[in-house]
Amino acid sequence: MTQNEPTAFFLQRQAELMAGYHAKVQPAADLVQLGKLVFLRRADGGVVGLFPADYLVWRQRSETAFTLIERGAAALGKISAKEIWVTGDVSPLFRKNAEAKGWKIEAGVRDRLRLD
Repeated sequence: MTQNEPTAFFLQRQAELMAGYHAKVQPAADLVQLGKLVFLRRADGGVVGLFPADYLVWRQRSETAFTLIERGAAALGKISAKEIWVTGDVSPLFRKNAEAKGWKIEAGVRDRLRLD
């Protein structure tokens, strides 16, 4: 249960993106929590974070979130791929830091995952 409308809207949009990924890209095996965020786990062991965001930037909060995400991913064991899909774009610094940690970034995925 969420405490506010913006969080509820974010989670609804994230679920819609996950459904689109499952239907159009690759089937999901299950969902896993990495840090405080929910990621889709594929049958091949890859994890995908799908985020309805206009623009992700790298700040202290991003670095902290990535530390928690990386800990959660390590606890899963072998991961075949680590991806972040975002409906908008990411800053150059966000891309650089995420890719340095082994994450592939897919930006501008809104239309690609739309189910309508």
